[in-house]
Amino acid sequence: MLRDAIISIRRADADASRIRERAIAGRRALSRAEELSAQLEDLLLAGATEIPRPLLRDIRAFITNEQAGAVRAPLDPAPALDLLFDVQELLQARRPRPHESPRPASFVA
Repeated sequence: MLRDAIISIRRADADASRIRERAIAGRRALSRAEELSAQLEDLLLAGATEIPRPLLRDIRAFITNEQAGAVRAPLDPAPALDLLFDVQELLQARRPRPHESPRPASFVA
């Protein structure tokens, strides 16, 4: 009986760790999408007609990591910004809802 309780506690702890790690990764990805979007917005405000190669490389790598399949980010800042907004929506949809607790229910013996 005690062994079962210990196993149950360890399993709950491992589940909670996985949930926390996913939440942290999701927040990190969303933050990165917001950073890239802000850079594109700055380019648009400055009147840029093309994304600088290093930024384009970062956007393409980020989109490839966050979306299934190979997606090409366009050179034009406006469509690339739309694409990043789509990725942000996707990331926000993956996040747990506020009423969903990332913590497992406490063990009751």
